[in-house]
Amino acid sequence: MKNSVTICNSIDETHLLAEQIMRQLKGGEIIGLTGELGAGKTEFVRGLAKTIGAMEDVSSPSFILQNIYRSSSQNKIDTIYHWDLYRVAASVDLAEILEGKKKTNSLTLIEWFEKSPFLNKSLDLIIEIKILEPTKTVVPNPTTVLWHDACIRQFTIRQEHRVCRC
Repeated sequence: MKNSVTICNSIDETHLLAEQIMRQLKGGEIIGLTGELGAGKTEFVRGLAKTIGAMEDVSSPSFILQNIYRSSSQNKIDTIYHWDLYRVAASVDLAEILEGKKKTNSLTLIEWFEKSPFLNKSLDLIIEIKILEPTKTVVPNPTTVLWHDACIRQFTIRQEHRVCRC
């Protein structure tokens, strides 16, 4: 997958981008998602889960650390592990846990991966999401962040290069 920048003007476009990225994945990838609260990280994950036909509702796992979404049909990627480290202490080392998830039929997505510097060596891809045109309708509060179609978001995709993945 090559480095790229994509502008999405709606939820539908975000889901379409997720579908396009999913087609390029082989399975076993660990992807870091970064962006401010309300940027659209979980909405992007929702698009990926929709692509594999996941039956579960997609929500931010901020309070439980991880959600798992399973495909309802035969796909090369049939399980998504969705992590959110927003409420995790900075010193947490989840690299060993994540290595166990690197199965060829799964995808691991980590929101707020920056909270654990140990994760950087495990990432295959980083997707940075920025709100380009915020509106007054995106309202963060203590329990949820609402996504509104009126915001334009920029997705910057960077492939992480490592010498050896042994």
